[in-house]
Amino acid sequence: MSCKKVILNKVGNLIKSLIAYNKRHGPYINNNYIRTFIKAYCIDGKKTGSCKKFYVNGCIYKKMYYIYDKKNGESIGYHNNGDIQNKSYFINNKQNSEEILYHKNNQIECKSYYIDGEAQGYYIYYNLNGDMGAKYYISSNNEFQI
Repeated sequence: MSCKKVILNKVGNLIKSLIAYNKRHGPYINNNYIRTFIKAYCIDGKKTGSCKKFYVNGCIYKKMYYIYDKKNGESIGYHNNGDIQNKSYFINNKQNSEEILYHKNNQIECKSYYIDGEAQGYYIYYNLNGDMGAKYYISSNNEFQI
């Protein structure tokens, strides 16, 4: 899948204007990161609603949802070719879900589990061809077992 260019060089001046004018309310676009642009909406200076990060080439890097600067809901990361890199779910800024990472060939790379932001349960790694490579277990008191 090829990604769609969503940020064009021609809007550079608009981006600078939005950053200067809308720090507390309204659209928020930040290009201070070396590899990403962030586009979100702010209320009282805090990201709220859908937030998107972009690679500097304009391709989508990550989609997530915020409520007053805290991640809430599904978070999806993308490879620079537009394919999904990882999926997870957050509640009050803490990861609470299975996280799935994908190889660039769209095969699952790893499955892991988080409760209240802490890794718990099985970490299962897969080879590029989709076969299980390794399996580890992390207990609730962070003990690591093979």
